[in-house]
Amino acid sequence: MALVRLPDEILVEIAFQTALLDFLGPPCHLVSLLCVSKSLHNRVTRTNDLMASIFKAKFDITAPRRRLGPGALLAKNLPPQLRTYCTTLQRLKAGDIYAPTVEDDLLTAWIMMTENDGKNAAHLRHWASLRTFMERFVVARLWEGQTATGWPLDNKINSLALWLLWMTSDYQSLRTEPTDQRQQIIRLVTPFVVAAFRYSAFNLPDLYFHNDIDMDDLPFSVPTAHGPYPHYPTAAITEIVHFGRTIGIYPPILSAAANLVWFSRVEIGGFQPPPNANIPSTRQEAVALGYQGATLSDYVLINSQPHAKLLDCGAPDWRRSLSPSQLKLEDKGWQVPGLKARSAKFDNDWERAMSFLLLQPVGPVYTLGLLSGRWIGRMVAPMEGQYMALMANPNAPTFTDFDPFLASKPLFVRIREHHAVAPNKPFPCDDKPYAVDDGIRNAWLRTPCILQEKSEKRHLKLKCDDEWYQYDTYTPGEPVVHDASVCARCVFDNTGLPIDSDDDSMDYDDSLDSVDSSSDDGQWPDSAEYDRNVEEIFREAGLGRGDNSDVVELGFQDPPCDGSPDVMFTGETEEWYGDAWGAFRFYGRVRKCDGLIALVRSPARMWGTWILRGYIHAGENFTGKMRLYPSISSAVVVGDSLQHTAYIDPRTCSRISIVAGNLFDPYTLLFISGQVITVSERSGLVLDVSPLSESSVDFNSTRVIDLRDHTVLPGLVDAHVHFFLHPYDETAWEDQVLKETLVERTVRATNHARTTLLAGFTTVRDLGTEGALDADVAFRKCLSGPKPLIPGPRYFCANRAIVSTGSYGPKGTLHVNQEGVEGITGADVADGVEECRKVVRRQIGAGADWIKVYADYRARSRIAEVSSESGRASNPIFTTAELKEIIDTAHSYGVKVAAHATNSKTTQQLIDCHVDSIEHGYNLDNETLQSMRKEGVVWVPTLAAYETVGDKKVWARAQDTFRRGLAAGVRIACGGDTGVFAHGANSRELALMVECGADPWQVLQWATLGGWECVRSSAWEGAAGRERIQHIPQLAGVRSTVGDNEVPFGVIRRGFSADIIATTGDLTNDFRSAMTPEKMSFVMKGGKVFKMNGQATF
Repeated sequence: MALVRLPDEILVEIAFQTALLDFLGPPCHLVSLLCVSKSLHNRVTRTNDLMASIFKAKFDITAPRRRLGPGALLAKNLPPQLRTYCTTLQRLKAGDIYAPTVEDDLLTAWIMMTENDGKNAAHLRHWASLRTFMERFVVARLWEGQTATGWPLDNKINSLALWLLWMTSDYQSLRTEPTDQRQQIIRLVTPFVVAAFRYSAFNLPDLYFHNDIDMDDLPFSVPTAHGPYPHYPTAAITEIVHFGRTIGIYPPILSAAANLVWFSRVEIGGFQPPPNANIPSTRQEAVALGYQGATLSDYVLINSQPHAKLLDCGAPDWRRSLSPSQLKLEDKGWQVPGLKARSAKFDNDWERAMSFLLLQPVGPVYTLGLLSGRWIGRMVAPMEGQYMALMANPNAPTFTDFDPFLASKPLFVRIREHHAVAPNKPFPCDDKPYAVDDGIRNAWLRTPCILQEKSEKRHLKLKCDDEWYQYDTYTPGEPVVHDASVCARCVFDNTGLPIDSDDDSMDYDDSLDSVDSSSDDGQWPDSAEYDRNVEEIFREAGLGRGDNSDVVELGFQDPPCDGSPDVMFTGETEEWYGDAWGAFRFYGRVRKCDGLIALVRSPARMWGTWILRGYIHAGENFTGKMRLYPSISSAVVVGDSLQHTAYIDPRTCSRISIVAGNLFDPYTLLFISGQVITVSERSGLVLDVSPLSESSVDFNSTRVIDLRDHTVLPGLVDAHVHFFLHPYDETAWEDQVLKETLVERTVRATNHARTTLLAGFTTVRDLGTEGALDADVAFRKCLSGPKPLIPGPRYFCANRAIVSTGSYGPKGTLHVNQEGVEGITGADVADGVEECRKVVRRQIGAGADWIKVYADYRARSRIAEVSSESGRASNPIFTTAELKEIIDTAHSYGVKVAAHATNSKTTQQLIDCHVDSIEHGYNLDNETLQSMRKEGVVWVPTLAAYETVGDKKVWARAQDTFRRGLAAGVRIACGGDTGVFAHGANSRELALMVECGADPWQVLQWATLGGWECVRSSAWEGAAGRERIQHIPQLAGVRSTVGDNEVPFGVIRRGFSADIIATTGDLTNDFRSAMTPEKMSFVMKGGKVFKMNGQATF
């Protein structure tokens, strides 16, 4: 066999590429290759290199290296990890929520999501369908094994299930989630959100600030109907081997995940003003009326972004957009602020799970600067009497019809962060002798105390027991400066000796750094053994240096010391929020052992009242509990749940950044890589298109749409559709016109509009209702009016097409001289110059954007049974004078004319009358084609219609004419006569043009910029139109000002309508497939997203 004669290096590369044939899922193709022969199998798998390389290519490795050190990525550690992840993926994809391994699989999936930088989530979400799995699990098993009193269990599997349900949710899936399912999930998780007296919200009770609790001799608790309070950790640590190291993981907090799941669903409807309330629109109006409370503009602002932010799972190639300096920072393996890796947002969560019972975190449990800034969110307030009754009764209520909450209230706050680093001492907590807590009632600050914040807010000073303590205010981007000579860690790093200090917050536990390298307990090797392992890999590849060569030490270093500061906060609600819902002030601090944040919230005129406690999860969600300020801190008190997320400035809330991997420019026919498109949701226009750079986009923002692995195009234009028709192979044309009611045809048109939009066609020109009277004019208002009622493309309509007497259908068999059948006609009949002028005026008065005229047609179709050629022939049905009157009258109103014409004689007639577009024209000679080019008449050849319903001779003739028109340089627009074939298959026309010899990029131009130039109004033509085009970059074409059909579109440049689509297909190698609806994963029209990740958003 030729394959086995190849060198090992080539065999390994073949195996590697085979494993990556399908990026998503396990490397299934590799199995077939390895089964070719035992010899090949042994040669390829002789070392760990192949499996290690496959793991690095398919899964994320940045987080393990950062959290566990460089030893995590030793080649010997990765094959077992590959097996673990692949096995988990296969079992999750199988969908068995009752499998005996499901708890282990959920733990592995949770770890993978905390380590996700784009690859892990792709496997779990898209290959294993984890979101669907978790929805099924939560619905079926969350309440499984409930207590004797009817409460669901706070256990590891439930915790993992809720965390993974939130981790795999996205805004689109929540918006499209069936209402019944959403309400069911809300009810199922409500106990964990409500019952703070029953379900622990913290790793350690919030009473304690110090990390010196003896867990074998638990301190203070009080008995309640639901067990001892407060809650101390009881769950068992799970030991696993992770990247070659045995680690213990404590389950993540269940109630935090419940909050995220609950709030993300409850907020779908946003905060709504009280019903039937006469609320002023603005604060100015409220002041004038003497009104106190929230205005409509306040509700708009508080609803401007989600309060429970979902994960941005990123793209597998996220590193491509980073600068060299940023890449260097990412590769240092430091857990420091400023990392772009999405997994870095979970570093604090990971450290909490890893160091839970140690009460001495190895890594950061709070990243400096994390809470600094503006936060928006909500809290749910209980009805006290009902809530107290719930606390006193050990039995669970029926949550389907029991709501312990009175109201949900928004909260908007600006927080400043302050640090006490050496030589400054941290402020003492309230650890008085015989006290049952460390002062949680005052956010762990000793009382009484005085807080002073300088007006410039650069320092915070606190006074207690006649001693002042200073905290420096955190400024983003500025380093935390401290005195290394009195810093415990710096002194120990430099001397190996502990520093004498009476500050217990600076204690250093050197036991964490000691590892018995001689033991075989899954711990990593020391640095020397690490280097020997690396050398062994080289030796196996024939590149070893020999036994006597020196070992080169690897340069992995710890990050610079930040002084391990004590962190404190101050803040206040902003003025507009105070006017709406009341002004508050805040102060608090961070518990260093696990990153728990405590904030006291009080009315601005006094301190004290409510205490907020919670953690920041995934770097941007502050979730936890609120409690009343009690006289006894250990008492079981009435409490709320709270959820906040980092706030985006309202001045940028209306802007969306779309990152395009490749962007098509119809003006130049070029694809430009790495572009950022800034879109205004408010105006619906493109504000800017610029190259992607390190600082231009925050990929963690919910205002960024990442299409780096897509080809981005302007929205497509179909210049010839009939929304009130459906394919003739479903129902014959005459049966549609005569037997389908106007209601049915309008409902069908609604579906056709939706399907067309999702196929990437953001604009259409409908050239005739075909017997549906004037329905298109009213339909246009529903699609493109100031307040659209249904989703669909921008809609140009022609009302009823114009025909002459006896030329068009439907034609009855009983009364052959009657026009139409029982008064139903497929078009508007006019004869003679006067009637032609009148019918044009009437249609324009009715609201037509275009005039459609049949210049020739099969007027003698009734003789087809006895004279087939004459019966099928298209004859001129208007005189030149009649055609000229129709066109001139329309042009006098500034309305363009489209003409149905198939032969050269009629087409030339129309060209001479200055028609705007020729529809069909399948049988034109070269002279007529040259005349069209010379006069600039747009040709819409409708190849798809001829391929669908034409006979072989007609189809062959149509292709020949198109090729000759292409050679002649005729101005072309894309329109398939869609409706003759299925709506949504509009791109069939584009594919046929390419297959008939047209350049694909030229076809894309005809379908975008050329489409706009075809269907736009005459106000864009001539000298005045050219001047108007010059002003497009000045953002003059705002939809609300000029109307939907007068905005410029067809190009993604500043000032044009944000009609933007994206395909995941390969336009170069498979144009037809790349343009299908299945490949169109993203559709935006006028700045509004209608399709995301291949799914409709409405």
